[in-house]
Amino acid sequence: MGNISYTMVQREYASDGKRLTVIIFHGGSFAPPYLMFQQMANIQVDSSDEFIKSIKINGFKAVEHYTYGNKRGKVMILLKKHLLVMVEEEKAKNIEETVKIASSLPLKKIANAVK
Repeated sequence: MGNISYTMVQREYASDGKRLTVIIFHGGSFAPPYLMFQQMANIQVDSSDEFIKSIKINGFKAVEHYTYGNKRGKVMILLKKHLLVMVEEEKAKNIEETVKIASSLPLKKIANAVK
């Protein structure tokens, strides 16, 4: 298999002991972020350890993932075939909080800015 490459832009925000990370991935379908999204999009988990579910955010296919033990929320949003946005929140009260943050991002603007 040849080289797998992708571009990643990441920004972290911290306040009151909480951390929010927003990552934008752009690249090939076999890059690790896309493989993770594809795997998680095809399963649904609701256990005492974690919660994983496919959803739609502003019309885009997305996956929400919440880990109860460390209170970590993660939302992955597929904007285009090779464009993925990930929002990770540490010390999240629940997954709805992380989804709300992800929904507030200018997703259509990001999708239109990348060719």
